[in-house]
Amino acid sequence: MPPTDSFFRDLFALGVTGRTRLRRFVVVNPDTGLESRFKELLGPTVRERFQFLPRPFTEAVNFLLGTEW
Repeated sequence: MPPTDSFFRDLFALGVTGRTRLRRFVVVNPDTGLESRFKELLGPTVRERFQFLPRPFTEAVNFLLGTEW
């Protein structure tokens, strides 16, 4: 997610507004620098539900499968 990716930022903003409430927002990426960039996009309510997994997606699959959504 490059800092100039305003399309994603706007799409994400539209996706988290409205009546549907997020129970959890998980980002899986080995680039630990992305964690703070995602947090900047989030409001306080979603930030509480945010979890960053600094690993390749293939390693996160078992975690995600074992998570109650």
